Amino acid sequence: MEKFFEYIVHIDRYLEPLVNDQPFWSYFILGIIIFSETAFVVTAFLPSDVVLFSACSLMTVKHIFNPFLLIPMFYLAAVAGDSVNFAIGRFFRKEINRNGKVFFIKKDNLEKTNMIFEKSGSTAVVLSRFVPLFRTLVPFVTGVSYKNYSWFLKRNMTGVAIWATLYCTLGVLFGRIRFVQTHFGLVAIGICILTLLTAGISLAVRKMFFEKHNKN
Repeated sequence: MEKFFEYIVHIDRYLEPLVNDQPFWSYFILGIIIFSETAFVVTAFLPSDVVLFSACSLMTVKHIFNPFLLIPMFYLAAVAGDSVNFAIGRFFRKEINRNGKVFFIKKDNLEKTNMIFEKSGSTAVVLSRFVPLFRTLVPFVTGVSYKNYSWFLKRNMTGVAIWATLYCTLGVLFGRIRFVQTHFGLVAIGICILTLLTAGISLAVRKMFFEKHNKN
């Protein structure tokens, strides 16, 4: 874990030599990080926000990435990861309907989830892209619900497009600031802290949201 945070805090140091030595593999590695964060629940800890911001900052300042490859790759990797997670949720739904329960998910929970998605599912899918942990859980939960893939894909593509545009733009704009260039580690830590705070606030809102629906 210590080594992991070392890479995140000093991602600018590791990315530049990687791109210079292995340009193809650098794009592939970044794409795998973005894909894996939402494709599998166990990899929800991966910092895709930091990756987008850092890569676009370096692209602007040191010109080590091709924007016509980098940004579409981010978009496609995120949509693909969400789609895989949706498919996993759909697999679990079939098992729930067959057996009445799978692990911690019961058929009663499936019905409640579907009711919630009927009321605010579109907003949840779009906005979850901006909330760590939720961006991993919502595709799975949507797959478990009775929503079909085309319904999910339209809203997911919208959320990913806004998310990728926002963080890439922030990276391009703030990457030009000298403080960011000289204190990149602090900026990365700041993004991680903001990410954790957002996740904590979102979990509190989620608890209130579900309690409200359970009462109804």
